[in-house]
Amino acid sequence: MEGVPSRLFASGPSRKPPLDGLLSHRTLVDLYAFPTANTPPTTEGLAANRPIIENLDVPSGRPDEYTLATDALGRLLFVQFNPATPPSQASPFEVRRFDSASGSVTFLSYADLLSGDAPFLLSPHRTRVFAGAGGTGHLFEQDSAQTLWDVWDATFIGEDLYCAGVLTAPDPTLAPSGSNVIRVQPNAQPEVLLSSTGQLGFVPILGDQTPQLLLSLDTDLGNAPFALLDTISLASTPLPPEKGQAQFVSASSDGHWLLFSTTIPATDTTQAAEYRLFLFDWTTDATTALDSTRLARPLGTHREWRPGSSELWLSTDPSGLLILAPKSYLLEAPISQVFQTPPYWPSSFTRDGRHWFSTDGDSPPAIFVGAADNPGGQVLRLNPGGGQVSPPWETDDGYLLVETSLVDSRRSDISLVDPVNGTSRPIAGNGHLVAVGQTRALALLNFDLARLVGDLTLIDFASGSRIFLAGDVYAVAVDRGASAMVPSGTAPLVAGTRIAFLTRNRLASPYDGLWVAELP
Repeated sequence: MEGVPSRLFASGPSRKPPLDGLLSHRTLVDLYAFPTANTPPTTEGLAANRPIIENLDVPSGRPDEYTLATDALGRLLFVQFNPATPPSQASPFEVRRFDSASGSVTFLSYADLLSGDAPFLLSPHRTRVFAGAGGTGHLFEQDSAQTLWDVWDATFIGEDLYCAGVLTAPDPTLAPSGSNVIRVQPNAQPEVLLSSTGQLGFVPILGDQTPQLLLSLDTDLGNAPFALLDTISLASTPLPPEKGQAQFVSASSDGHWLLFSTTIPATDTTQAAEYRLFLFDWTTDATTALDSTRLARPLGTHREWRPGSSELWLSTDPSGLLILAPKSYLLEAPISQVFQTPPYWPSSFTRDGRHWFSTDGDSPPAIFVGAADNPGGQVLRLNPGGGQVSPPWETDDGYLLVETSLVDSRRSDISLVDPVNGTSRPIAGNGHLVAVGQTRALALLNFDLARLVGDLTLIDFASGSRIFLAGDVYAVAVDRGASAMVPSGTAPLVAGTRIAFLTRNRLASPYDGLWVAELP
């Protein structure tokens, strides 16, 4: 937050909660804070300090990769394990808020970590927080709060909260009487936008038009989308009836096209079920449908919208690629690879949508990158020597930092890939990246898998030069905030960027501990 000095946080040793069952795998740490970084604290100094937060839940299990959420007042939001939770409560995990200025901790809600939903939501400007468990929601403004009973599908669109549910505390003696779509604007009371005798749900449709809510009803056959609700005019528009009992899959990046899928049971029970896809452009009322009859072969299971366009890319069995373009024409691309997201990657595309990734289907797979405007054109293999490829880091000017490993991803070969010109150049090996900027990267090289430490090194992309910063480093953080020494809006990792890192020498050393430095 502007005007609030950056604080440096460090965690103590990780441990598991004293629980049996589904939550016993969670990772807990104690969190320490250092308001200034003029004197690097040592390990002994850390042990002498009192943690500001005990039993902090780290969802990924990796404290060195955990980022604390902060609201607009600089207060920390987190989930904490409470060993004193009474048995009558469903969860020993709680959503709490920490004010570093006063040192006060506020209980917000119990956290349901088994539902798969986020334990709390922040509005885009971080002025509002929604937290809830067991259907009971709590909405927090900067200086007030209100309870929303029996709600689900909560989401922020701008600073407005939308959810489905009821407005009053449920009466256990009465049968459910329906549900509502509810909006709560900042510092206002909840308002009902639409009601039904059944159980309503919705999905936000965001893009370059007025945000819409895709409304659905729970039926015996599943969740059935039936209309779009305009969040400005509050008018609802029914979906085309020929959509049938189809499930919503996704929306194009501009929010115009909506994709629905229907399962078609196979006539032969020994064969896999097929799919019928239905597409609807709610801005023009255009529709189209795809199935194996139209394509003369089965649809595959992979389908993904290309970022920055309304192109829907579809796999077909046994292998192939079809592209459904905005004007509802089909382009069949003659590719020799398999169109599917590489294992554990978030997408088949670069974030600007200019390039796409494919595989050969082997194990481990060969990974290729090519121009999305010419999917049948030349592609570049990212792992010509074999091995696993981690999801690449992307620079703002379109380069890819690719890490390839034969044994462990923490000891990878690192290459700078220019997907436009189809070139790849090695820049480091035996390590892994921890941060990437516009022209430079931070990496832990010569990584020791036994001790989990490496040499913190600054690598320049253009020259390939390396600057050794510190040895025996096992965790790194980059201060990207507006209160950092680097002016706001400047590309990360430029000279003067402040970093923090933890060191652990082979033998106990006065240099062990937490350090802060500025990049040269």
